[in-house]
Amino acid sequence: MRKCIIWFLMLFKRQLKKISVYAILIIMIMACFAIKYAADNFKVVIEIGVVNEDTGNVSKMIEKGLYAYKGLISFRKFASCEELERNVMSGSIIGGYVLKENFSEKLLEGETGEIIQALSTPNSLAASMANEIFFSFVMKEISYEELVKDTEDTGLFKRLTEEEIRSELRKYYDINLSDGSTFSLNYEGYQENYEGTAVNIDTYDYISPIITGIVGLMIFIGGMCGIMNWYDDMKKGSMSMLRPAYRQAAALAEAAIPVIIITAVGAAISGFLGMEESFPGVIEKYILYDFIVIIYCYILKTIIKKKAVYVSMIPVLILMSVIFCPVFINVASIAPGLGEVGRFLPLYWLYIL
Repeated sequence: MRKCIIWFLMLFKRQLKKISVYAILIIMIMACFAIKYAADNFKVVIEIGVVNEDTGNVSKMIEKGLYAYKGLISFRKFASCEELERNVMSGSIIGGYVLKENFSEKLLEGETGEIIQALSTPNSLAASMANEIFFSFVMKEISYEELVKDTEDTGLFKRLTEEEIRSELRKYYDINLSDGSTFSLNYEGYQENYEGTAVNIDTYDYISPIITGIVGLMIFIGGMCGIMNWYDDMKKGSMSMLRPAYRQAAALAEAAIPVIIITAVGAAISGFLGMEESFPGVIEKYILYDFIVIIYCYILKTIIKKKAVYVSMIPVLILMSVIFCPVFINVASIAPGLGEVGRFLPLYWLYIL
């Protein structure tokens, strides 16, 4: 047992002298932190222009709601239709809306033809998103005006002026729209401890799969590079005195040592970036993945007898891992049949784990 430990430590020490291990670690660390930095500083705001040629109350309230809206799409005021068109044509904004003259009056009378002009750049996917937001504010205000009209028609608040009625109704109207009392949704399969509070999607929710994929890919590359020592030892004849079982154990150890080193650093990166809530769960996932990588590299060296052929296969397998495993590119969404190719690569199973 002592000899086995000493032998393993010697192999470990030899792996630490390899430049490939440090190159992989440096690339992995730099890539992960570069993605984190990019995600922290990444902001996207889609600007949509608004021109109001109307003087009515409905259009004013629509404008007020649009300019106060905070989200992926931002609404920006323009003085004229010509100015809006120039900005859309130049690409400085994605699109825009023009509330035509007498918009409020016609809308309240039920005339919906030619009261809004919409402009957008060709093939813009943002147009459909902007439509959802813009027309939700239009419907909100027209519904409020209908509420005011119906309330006045009932004659229940004759002692109040129209402005007082509008003020009181607006307060309760906004509350009912925002507190869930108007309508609600029931979700099946939600977490038992869910308390109905809003869920914030963190930036790391987006980059976590990418960083996990980078770490997984580097582990795979490390395992393949580690096996090359075994080819060199076999060529030099340094393993000729060992039993066949020990020779195979040496091949497994050569793959396992860089895999363990890279995994430890990768898990540390995940913990440092705060992407993994359950550290034991991360360790369990990486242990299973490491086992898959080690066995895969061992089978690969068993099939490929020549080192030159083995080395030439490394970039091919790396490229296949990037393309066919659903960590970086989901090729199955384009050609479902090609997605099955990923099953023959270790990185695919990291995604499954």
